[in-house]
Amino acid sequence: MSEQRQRVGEMLLSEGLVTEDQLRLALRAQQSSNRKLGEILVDEGVISASVLTQTLARQCGQLACVLRHGLVDPALLSMIGEDEALRLTALPLFRVHDTLTVAMSEPDSLPKQDRLRDLTGCKIRPVLALHDNILEYIGKYAGDQTDIDSFLSSLEESEVHVVERERIDDGPATDIDTMVTGSPIVNLVNIALLTAVRDGASDVHIEPEPRGTRIRYRVDGMLRDLMKPPAGIHAALVSRI
Repeated sequence: MSEQRQRVGEMLLSEGLVTEDQLRLALRAQQSSNRKLGEILVDEGVISASVLTQTLARQCGQLACVLRHGLVDPALLSMIGEDEALRLTALPLFRVHDTLTVAMSEPDSLPKQDRLRDLTGCKIRPVLALHDNILEYIGKYAGDQTDIDSFLSSLEESEVHVVERERIDDGPATDIDTMVTGSPIVNLVNIALLTAVRDGASDVHIEPEPRGTRIRYRVDGMLRDLMKPPAGIHAALVSRI
């Protein structure tokens, strides 16, 4: 950052957001750690994360945001991958045509913007977000996808095929009933519905495809892919719903 920029502590003090004593204690704590002054003030409850974000935005002349559910499109994380997101401390928020808005802890870093452009093929519109806030949501959404992938992997194809074959051969209705009440199907439906509710979805789509079942949900008028379980469990999913 430019030396001409006013220090964060001075800005907070001049705006009456911290007292001289609070600033002095935070500066003392900073000397004995590798933490940033703003992070210390937030952790100590002196200022909120939102206040720090807006102050940093004014300092560097960037747009800023505090990440929350509904602001982040989880599907966009796959455009850069979890490892790169962590390395760059960057998280895609939303995409409009060929412009990708990305939360970054260093939004004025041209090398990081160039890397994001190479990874996504999009124009990058950076906005400032706190380092810890970005890491929290990378972990949240990457963890969600890992849980879903692990769950789908746990569905044994052999079991699915046997039940589906019995259904096609006009077996008794209890075959599907047994599958529906079994924990794998219940858990899958719960994961889909809870994820949709958490992200503020208006509706959920369960669509049969030749090689699987596609589950999508709609947020702000746009359909997002959630998961693609095996085709053999489509009837059980619909029955459970």
